[in-house]
Amino acid sequence: MRYLLSAAILAVAGWLNFSPAPETPLVVHEWGTFTSFSDSKGELVSFRPLVANRLPGFVFDRQRQHGSPDEFFLTKPSVWAKQRMETPVTYFYTDRPRDVNVSVDFPQGFLTEFYPPVRKLLPPAELGEAGMTNARLDWGQVRLIPEDEFDRTIGAEAAKAGRSAIPLVSGDDHYGHARATDSAIVEFANPEGHGTHYEKFLFYRGLGNFDQPAKLMAQGGGKFALQNDGEQDLPHVFLVEIAGHKVRYSYYPAAKAKATLSMEIATESSSIDAVADAMARSLVEAGLFEKEARSMVNTWRSSWFTESGTRVLYMLPQTWTEALIPLKIDPQPESTLRVMVGRLEAMTPEQEKELAKLIESDTPEAVVAAAPNNVLGRLGRFASAAAYHVGGQLPTEDLRNRANQISNGLCLAEDAREPEVASR
Repeated sequence: MRYLLSAAILAVAGWLNFSPAPETPLVVHEWGTFTSFSDSKGELVSFRPLVANRLPGFVFDRQRQHGSPDEFFLTKPSVWAKQRMETPVTYFYTDRPRDVNVSVDFPQGFLTEFYPPVRKLLPPAELGEAGMTNARLDWGQVRLIPEDEFDRTIGAEAAKAGRSAIPLVSGDDHYGHARATDSAIVEFANPEGHGTHYEKFLFYRGLGNFDQPAKLMAQGGGKFALQNDGEQDLPHVFLVEIAGHKVRYSYYPAAKAKATLSMEIATESSSIDAVADAMARSLVEAGLFEKEARSMVNTWRSSWFTESGTRVLYMLPQTWTEALIPLKIDPQPESTLRVMVGRLEAMTPEQEKELAKLIESDTPEAVVAAAPNNVLGRLGRFASAAAYHVGGQLPTEDLRNRANQISNGLCLAEDAREPEVASR
């Protein structure tokens, strides 16, 4: 009896001194791109935020979220904006399942596509210049499941039923590259709304009319100036020129705060692999995990390094990102890293002169028909915006009208080629 009592006392004492294992940390990483287009003087030019890379059919947009497939006003093909927020993806790292509440706000912009679906979408009204503010995506509560545990349970159960728990993408789908990380699976469950969805991240896109911290000016002859008006240095600056299959790039460690960085296109040709590797190293130096950096570069490889044109790519300060698109996660993660790349496209003075001459010398129909083989082809997805902008500075109303017809014709040609979002 005395032994049992002593054992009980020791057990209670041990229980009182017991320290539970520390809470495992939640780590959040995010990457994305902000794209703008300017003339040679650095003036931002509005453009239609369409790209050739289509999104998978399971991705939600405002139409699908609202269940209004016939309401065109909820889509963005006809909207012109000065900035496109392209594909931020938010990764979560945890070694145990946990629930978190997540939302993202866009005070100066409009949120257009996202996955998984959300519990609340703002604003609910039409997409237009006046409504391009105070946007929000609120996923509410989502469950985070470590990948290995998900594979053993939910993934294995789906495989037995002959399906995939995570939506399938084709082998050449750019969206799928973002999944090549060690992040947890995000489960969005809303049986009374859009059902249950699984993905390796939270994904969203948007557009707006705000400014980036930097301004790109083309001085002609392959020379450029990057004006940083912000309070922080902008690290890892790449000046990239793509002309056909020819790649040239120059790298600069940083554009200093409140200063102008003089840049010049490299004289020697490089390769897509070389500039992609250099960008991936810079992203890792900015804090992304190696797999995240590679997933970002592979997602944007064809856009950054094969689309014709001249562009600057640089890293945006996290404080700027947090002010522009506040990300709210509750409970708060142990650490949050948001690495956004600013993409600045610019017309050169040579391109502006060539385009003005083209508008003056031929009919709008002929210019549009020959676009793949003239300066408009080299301007890629910004061709219609360039024609409208350059034409607006021509001296006569007739020439300005011809430029508008060219711009409209290019828009119609873009729409006829293929939609941005794959058929569902």
